[in-house]
Amino acid sequence: MKKVLNKKLGDAQVSEHGVIGQEVIKRIHAKMNDFTRRQRFLAEYMIKFPEKIGYLSIAQLADASGVSVATIVRFCNELGYKGYIELGHEVQKSIQFELSTLMRFGIGRESSKGQDIHKDSTFERIINTEIDSIAQMSNSVKRDDVDTCINWMSAAKNVTIIGNMGSASLAGYFGYAANKVLNSVNVVNHVGADSPYLIQNLTRDSLVFLIAYPRYPESTIGFGRLCKEKGCKIVSITNGNNSPVIHLSNLAFLIPINMTTIVDSFAAPITFIHALIAEYSMRFPEQTKAYLNSFEQYTKSIKIWHKPY
Repeated sequence: MKKVLNKKLGDAQVSEHGVIGQEVIKRIHAKMNDFTRRQRFLAEYMIKFPEKIGYLSIAQLADASGVSVATIVRFCNELGYKGYIELGHEVQKSIQFELSTLMRFGIGRESSKGQDIHKDSTFERIINTEIDSIAQMSNSVKRDDVDTCINWMSAAKNVTIIGNMGSASLAGYFGYAANKVLNSVNVVNHVGADSPYLIQNLTRDSLVFLIAYPRYPESTIGFGRLCKEKGCKIVSITNGNNSPVIHLSNLAFLIPINMTTIVDSFAAPITFIHALIAEYSMRFPEQTKAYLNSFEQYTKSIKIWHKPY
């Protein structure tokens, strides 16, 4: 039985849903002979449905896999993890970029099963999750990194913000806000005829922000490579050290997002961008006043704002 199960685990490293963390696979193989019968059931479930690990609560995982909560806790400890949350994070790091929108919808529905819709609706759950994400972002961002980023923004000849697909909205928001405090800001948030031109004009005096979240658009990574070849300073806003833009970056802000609904969870990165621009404006008030005055004069000249009669 143990030999057959070992073979199953080895063959199932890649499922139809994604790739489970190689570190987790190694630990499962190493400990297989020490697992109890119930722990082996759990191991099989984890290999078959890796995309659910960490996204379901421990009680939901126990119900889905047919084992007890205590079995899950002992299983995680047996693998060398402090608990289910730590093991779940390990798995999520390697599969989140594989999750399609449809898979995320399915996970979100399953994670909501058994909840009292009036006591803890999906709406309330998402609000609470976003609040938690902002708190995690606040604790993880280093002040020294923020200082460095602001200094680079001040010294840069121009700033280009790149973000495509789901991150296009973040790039657009960042660009609109940055234009209020910086002289020359370009946004590349689509793949169009003008995109290569904007990248082509960058130099070593340029600062580039790469915004990339799962499932990491290839266009963003490609633009990032071109910027690196040109010697630009690159700051990435992404979700973790496994992001494909990390190796392109001189500085990275790791701001995780939740992946259990069909909508990208952008409260934390939006808050980060807001805070970064506000901090810049406070450090360079005279420059900010000049740009804001220019902005107001421009919008007034073209009558962009509605005037009530």
